[in-house]
Amino acid sequence: GLQFFLAPGFTIEQNFKVVPDKYHKFMGRFTGMCMLTLCKLMKSADEAIVWPVSFAFTAAVMACGPGFAEMYLDTTPMHKGAPVLVGGVLAVHLLSA
Repeated sequence: GLQFFLAPGFTIEQNFKVVPDKYHKFMGRFTGMCMLTLCKLMKSADEAIVWPVSFAFTAAVMACGPGFAEMYLDTTPMHKGAPVLVGGVLAVHLLSA
C-alpha cells in the first residue's frame, strides 16, 4: 500500500508494460491509500473480526489483482512475484486458523 501511495507511477512501471499517465497514478495512489487505511483498521480491530475480513480481502485481492493481471494484462517479470506473495499471505491465513 505504501509503495502505491508514495510512488504509483514507479510501481506501475515496475509491474506492467505500460507508461502510466495521470489517471494510472491517480488510481494507484488512491488504491494505496485504501490499502493503508484497511491495514490501520485491521490493526486496531478485534481479532475475531480481523481474521475473516483479512482472509476474504486477501482472497479477493488475489482474484482481482495479481491473478487477473497475470492472466489478462501485459506484466513484467517483476510482477511474477505478486501472486506468490499474495498466495503466501493466504497460506499463512489458513495455517493460523
